[in-house]
Formats: sequence, C-alpha cells, structure tokens
Amino acid sequence: MSSETRGVKLTVGADKIQITGDNPDIGEVSEDIEAKCESEEVAVGFNPRYVLDIVNQIANPVIRLELAGDIDPVLLRPDGDDSYLGVVMPMRI
Repeated sequence: MSSETRGVKLTVGADKIQITGDNPDIGEVSEDIEAKCESEEVAVGFNPRYVLDIVNQIANPVIRLELAGDIDPVLLRPDGDDSYLGVVMPMRI
C-alpha cells in the first residue's frame, strides 16, 4: 500500500511488531506480527523498498532486528547467523 515516496512505521513492542502505512489515495493499513522483543518499545519509520531488498536476501524465516532508537540505523540479520548483515537508515514519518 505504501508508495515509493511514503514510508512505513514499525512499532516494536514486547510481543509484536506493528507495521503501519498510509496512502492518501487508498487509506491506512496496519498489520501485527508476532515477535520476541528484548527492549522497551521503539517506533521507527522506513522506506519499505529498502527493508524488502534486505529481507529478500535472507533465507532464514526468522529475522533479527537490532534497533537502538528511532533515528539510529537498524541491523537485520538471519537469526543465529552473523554471516549476513543488512543495514537500513530510518526516515522520519
């Protein structure tokens, strides 16, 4: 639903990741994904294309997100495998 110029927001909480996006022509969307979080809640905005490019390179169905804050780079790795590292810079939404 997100266009190339609009971002999506990830809100990482205790037991889920909420993905939200909006498109002025279509509307808003929100999806929750089960997750295991080891920190307090963090909300980060991204260009969805950049995240999908990295996720599509990871064969493991479990992906580890390493978030430091809402304006810090996010690291994406296959769970249990440090041989691949994807880095995405956040955007303000």
